[in-house]
Amino acid sequence: AVLAAANFRRLSTVQHMWLMALDAAAAPAPATAWERRGGLRWIDASQIAFDRLAKLVDDTFVDTLDCPALNGLRSQRQVLEGFLEGVPLRSIRHWEVLELEGELVGCLLLKQHEQQTIELGYMGIVPHQRGWGLGHALLNRSITQALRLDARHLVVAVDTNNAPAVQLYLRYGFLTDSLCSVWLL
Repeated sequence: AVLAAANFRRLSTVQHMWLMALDAAAAPAPATAWERRGGLRWIDASQIAFDRLAKLVDDTFVDTLDCPALNGLRSQRQVLEGFLEGVPLRSIRHWEVLELEGELVGCLLLKQHEQQTIELGYMGIVPHQRGWGLGHALLNRSITQALRLDARHLVVAVDTNNAPAVQLYLRYGFLTDSLCSVWLL
């Protein structure tokens, strides 16, 4: 009531989820058809030009189910700068771009925290490539990278209205930790 009285608008509810006890026994799901065919290539995002990466991230927001009311409120540059949190792109670690047969089609932004925790800060796929198993490829890569970094936990926040993403995380064994309302002034 206090936020509404201050002219904030409720946008959505975010579900905080985590995958516990990553260890050598944990493994990504079986490879997707794209991974088996070898058509996917992972590129260190710090090697991509800033404007090109900003456009890719922006392209993944098109028709997204993850807080769509936020789309268009900031420029491509501002969105990427928000993810960077003041760190220069060339210094960023654990961010990757997914290339499929020569086209940039997705991005994976991981953030390493203390206490052996990796945050899946953002995972997105361009609209015309959704529904082909690339979400599995991105999540498999998240788990692989978390294991490589000796993480014990992989955490993510997802809009509860984004049923495909929520279902993907549940299939991989993520558990819900909490729910949080998202408000905008």
